[in-house]
Amino acid sequence: MPFVKDREILMYGYGVNALNTEHKCIMAVGRSVEGIFKGIQIPERQKGCVRGISPITGATFTPMPEGKVFFRFVTNFDPKMKVPYKILNWFSRKFAKGMFKMIEKKANKMAGSEHERR
Repeated sequence: MPFVKDREILMYGYGVNALNTEHKCIMAVGRSVEGIFKGIQIPERQKGCVRGISPITGATFTPMPEGKVFFRFVTNFDPKMKVPYKILNWFSRKFAKGMFKMIEKKANKMAGSEHERR
C-alpha cells in the first residue's frame, strides 16, 4: 500500500498449541525487537524506511462447532505515522482479516499432508 510502503517492523514471536487445555485454542504472540536480541545484532533499518514498534501482538484461533474458527487479533502497534487512531484501527481490522484469509488459503493446501495429520 502506497502510504505504508516505507515502513518495516522486525518481530520475534512464538506459537502455543493449547487445544488440549482448558483454553482450547492455538495462540501466537510476538513483539518487535531492536538493538541486540538473544545475542544477535538486529540489522539497521533499510535506507528510506521507518521502523514501527509493537510491544505486544497476539492472536488466538479457537475451533468452533461446524468447522468454524473464532479468530482474535490484538496488537499495540505504532507505525510511526501521524495517522488518526480511527484510520489506524480500520487498517488493523483489514490487516487482521487479510492475514486470516492468507492463513486459511495455506491451510487448505495442507490436505493429506503431515501438517493436517497433526
